[in-house]
Amino acid sequence: MIKLYFDSCIYNRPFDDQTQSIIQNETNAIIDIINYTQQNNICIYSSAIVKLELEKNENSDKKIQVQLFYDSLKTKNIQFNIKINDRAKELGKQYNIKYKDGLHIAYCELENIDYLITTDKNFINASARANLKLKVTNPKDYIEGGE
Repeated sequence: MIKLYFDSCIYNRPFDDQTQSIIQNETNAIIDIINYTQQNNICIYSSAIVKLELEKNENSDKKIQVQLFYDSLKTKNIQFNIKINDRAKELGKQYNIKYKDGLHIAYCELENIDYLITTDKNFINASARANLKLKVTNPKDYIEGGE
């Protein structure tokens, strides 16, 4: 079974300014991925860091919409393990990956996730330097070359 993990950018993207074509294309790809997972027994995973980032949204209207969207998806939660913190710090030191991005990676590694989907280009580029077993990719790129 293929395992996917969405970072918080993915849950926010459908509620960003859709007049920009790149945002609209990414949103469409996210919806396609969700539809595909529901039809093909592919599991979407989440973690405490995703929930924390969603809680920090300062736009209260958007925060409510994003939370409803997040809650509507059936995700499996990856349980915290002390090794996650250490791995995130290690990724920061070795590959200059931001701590919060390192947490996402560490959660994924703990659960043997196949694809971490994000719209954050800097995160994708930093992850590419780390030579991870996990593939960190944009939703459009996942649709075009993924499963």
